[in-house]
Amino acid sequence: MNRPSKLLVTILVALFALSLGQAQNISSQLKGTVVDPAGAAIPGAECILRNQATGAELQTTTAPDGTF
Repeated sequence: MNRPSKLLVTILVALFALSLGQAQNISSQLKGTVVDPAGAAIPGAECILRNQATGAELQTTTAPDGTF
């Protein structure tokens, strides 16, 4: 394989690898129910999800059935 062909193959492999990296999508989902000690749902409770590494927060309030 001559030098220009090797360079072309190297560029194509690099572009392919970059496209794979961009195809990844990181997401998550958290669901739960807030209940009191007797097991009854608590509507309107404030819930805060905090990323301890970055300090980013997401706040929500529980639904009438205690879910978030």
